Amino acid sequence: MKENKALIILLSILCFGLMVSYKANDSISIAEKITTEKRLTIVGSNKKDQEKLLPYPETLKNARFIIDKLDSPVQHGMIQGNGDLHSFFYAKNKQIILRLAKNDVYDARIDTKDDPELAKIDIETGKVSRELTLPPSWRKPYPLSINFVNLVIDYSGKQNTEIDIQRSCANINDGEILIRPLLQDNVYYIKTSNTLHIEAKHWDPIPTAEVGETDGIKWINQDLPPDETGDWKGMKVVSALASNGNNHFLAVVTSLENKDPMTSAIDLAKLYATKNTDEVIQVHEGIWNKFWQASGIKLSDDKLTKSWYRNLYMSR
Repeated sequence: MKENKALIILLSILCFGLMVSYKANDSISIAEKITTEKRLTIVGSNKKDQEKLLPYPETLKNARFIIDKLDSPVQHGMIQGNGDLHSFFYAKNKQIILRLAKNDVYDARIDTKDDPELAKIDIETGKVSRELTLPPSWRKPYPLSINFVNLVIDYSGKQNTEIDIQRSCANINDGEILIRPLLQDNVYYIKTSNTLHIEAKHWDPIPTAEVGETDGIKWINQDLPPDETGDWKGMKVVSALASNGNNHFLAVVTSLENKDPMTSAIDLAKLYATKNTDEVIQVHEGIWNKFWQASGIKLSDDKLTKSWYRNLYMSR
């Protein structure tokens, strides 16, 4: 058992290095040789052509996550994301809840005004100038990553869920809800006939979010304040939800990415609501296929094989 755990950890470490190597050098896949010409597959090109380049498509398919319930955030909650924008989703009170966070969205204040001077140590005697206790700044709730918005789907059906890691798509109850964190933009694409909405998540140390609607696009504008020293300038994060029938698009933009995140988020959500959804999915899956073409394994140990693919999926 210990050897298996050690092997899983070793393979997880190795896969990161392998992926970097393949990205940089277009080198030989673990599974088979793939020529440079084939590696230059255009994202969004023919789906069948792209899937032919996958080293071991069956092992990749078998690595999907399958669960029969989502009713415990701790035990059954699932994670999805695109490497920057991500969510933790679960079921509660006849709803599917996606709690969203983003790599650059932090309450990054560091408040040290009440802290004593740093302790000094006499090297020769080992004596310390003051008692070593946690300073007041360590008792502050920040700095901390922020869950700045929740996307809530009204749902009371079966919770059986499959996450296809090849295409990064969560499928709840045989297609009743489909969730895709798109790779081409910081947009979540949710397809469902169930009603849904976005809601702000209030957290005492930060101001209450501004909520509104512009041209049918519902949005939430969360302000994260600066610190007193001015080292941290603060930021804004805007989430905008646009719908077209059963297709819903949640776009997220921060002030670190755009000087006018409100306009940018609304425009991005509006743009996706007018796009051909087949083309949106094709581009998203094309980028994932390009990723999975880089390497693959097929081991006699099915659990170890699944762990390898799932670790790569989570690291992406």
